[in-house]
Amino acid sequence: MRGAANGPSEGVGLEGCRLFLNTRGDEEDQRRLREGLTEQLRAHAEGLCEECRRRLDTNVLRVLDCKQARCRAVVEGLPPQAECMSAATRAYFDTVVDLLRHMGYTPEINPRLVRGLDYYAHTVWEITHPALGAQDAVAGGGRYKVDLFGRTVTGVGFAMGLERVLMVRAAVVPPEPDAPLVRVWLVSMGEAALKANLLLQQTLRARGVSCAMDLRGRGAKAQMRAANRAGAPFVVVRGDNELAAGRYTVKDMQTGEQADMALEALLDKFA
Repeated sequence: MRGAANGPSEGVGLEGCRLFLNTRGDEEDQRRLREGLTEQLRAHAEGLCEECRRRLDTNVLRVLDCKQARCRAVVEGLPPQAECMSAATRAYFDTVVDLLRHMGYTPEINPRLVRGLDYYAHTVWEITHPALGAQDAVAGGGRYKVDLFGRTVTGVGFAMGLERVLMVRAAVVPPEPDAPLVRVWLVSMGEAALKANLLLQQTLRARGVSCAMDLRGRGAKAQMRAANRAGAPFVVVRGDNELAAGRYTVKDMQTGEQADMALEALLDKFA
């Protein structure tokens, strides 16, 4: 969707998205568009699907994004929607497109893109990704204009399918090696060590280090087995000797190596 790495789709790992834009215009534009579309489409009603023939009387704009091949063929033969819109609306839309391009985006104009709700005004958009196949929309939205409690309120909103985002990520992002849920397991030898390790656990978690400990006062062997079951790559052992010296015994569970260190060194190791 854009080259910069911090684009809105790239920020969640969705490289390769496409951004489509269109304009609904203001209320007067929409009235003229609905009237013009209804007149044009009624002349080709026999070529439309049954649902789109009903839409001629209910919501004619929805005919524009019908996925039926026969309806798409009729729609492709219609004049551009912009012909029904005022010069001011076309200039507004051109400004939106120019600003997006200035910021490094590459929007694609899709004159057949509509959003089905009446409160859209002016710009509407859709973000798609080819990994999803025919139903390729990831997100869509636009500029709103609604009346609330006697006041006209404008704003911008969108909807995004979380499952679709995850499907695209699974298709385009290489899987990462499974990281252990617990990086450090704290082993407490005695009640005083258990109390001290509660504070250490809080300190480590505040620094973003995933850690856990046994709170039931079980023996050291049971705690080590729990660390193994959790897949923790490191264990910090504390007993009366460590507490008296203000030291920490750190064991690498893969190599079996142990190191005696002070708190500052411990925090640096797991920073």
